[in-house]
Amino acid sequence: MSQALVDRRAVMRWPNGQTLQGYADGLLAELNTCAPGSLGLVSWVRLTEKPLGPKDLLARLQCCAQAMTDGGLLMAADLGPTSLTDLVNGLDAQSPEARALAAWRATRLDLHDLGDALSAAGLAEPVMESESLTLTYQSEQTALHDLQALGLFLDQPAQGWSRALSGVRKPDGLIRLTLEVVIGHAWRMPSRKPKLDPHEPTPIRFARRN
Repeated sequence: MSQALVDRRAVMRWPNGQTLQGYADGLLAELNTCAPGSLGLVSWVRLTEKPLGPKDLLARLQCCAQAMTDGGLLMAADLGPTSLTDLVNGLDAQSPEARALAAWRATRLDLHDLGDALSAAGLAEPVMESESLTLTYQSEQTALHDLQALGLFLDQPAQGWSRALSGVRKPDGLIRLTLEVVIGHAWRMPSRKPKLDPHEPTPIRFARRN
């Protein structure tokens, strides 16, 4: 799946600025080489990254915003907190696997969290949505391989997770896992100079149309 995720990233072009795409940590390393205000489009995908705390998330989004030109677009995608609900329902709530999965889900961003972070980073007009993707498998090993490609369960014994996946197999013999993908975008707007007197009215000017 890791290669499939890479292949599915859309290649987008911006008429008057560079395009920069990548997974979060690799993208930030490239941003450090970009001049401020040089990017017209930043596509940031965090599907395979470990969750970030609010302060780290804000700092990274601010780094993206500083590299963007006025009118530039930031597109972001992440896994949401309702991911793998089907696996949660098939686990004993007291098992190590259930506790590990609950901890992982608790740190994921929902669309409101990501939208608020985009606004706090100085980006404007954030638009958020979420989509559910259902992955279907015939074998526990293939499902586990894909989950590990997403950065899950790498430090834990594979046998326990294989048993957990076997426990959610449906009567038709298939394992179905659902991922919530949180998607959003926001714009870098031109900075506005503050008025010298905040109480001074702003004039409205009318221009004659030719």
